[in-house]
Amino acid sequence: MERLVAIVLVVAMTAGCALPLSARGPRMAHGAWMWDNVVSLPPDALIRVYTRGTTEEGTFISADDVHLRLDTKYGAVVIPAGVVLRVDRLMAPTRSRGQRALRTAAVGAAASVGISMLTTAFLCAVIGGRPCWAPPPPRAVAATAAFYGGLGAISEDSPAMTVYVRP
Repeated sequence: MERLVAIVLVVAMTAGCALPLSARGPRMAHGAWMWDNVVSLPPDALIRVYTRGTTEEGTFISADDVHLRLDTKYGAVVIPAGVVLRVDRLMAPTRSRGQRALRTAAVGAAASVGISMLTTAFLCAVIGGRPCWAPPPPRAVAATAAFYGGLGAISEDSPAMTVYVRP
């Protein structure tokens, strides 16, 4: 029975680590095909507008049945409503790049220690008949923390919510 529990734990831990850091895409608002979602956005909302040829990102100014206006870093832009394929509302980043790097480095190090100890215990139980708990080498934990810290530093911490998709 202990062997079965150890196998299940190792499989569950390694399956969870196989997922990408950001497995979720943008969330969909209820009724995201309705242009009214864009019209009712609050002023100064950060949005990303996808058209057939370009993508514009900026601060929402206003929208009506004919045009969508937003303020980009290059100035005000007016986009005809008929060419808009999708509009995502962006949330302001909540953490700095350094904070994201530290957070993901800590999670990566903890995960590497846990997975290594469970794998060692599992192999000892299968080969020797009883589990033995041995921590991983510090260099391996440091390498894993550095790897996940780098991933966290380059990750995007501003999730998007799709408010309009052209039907």
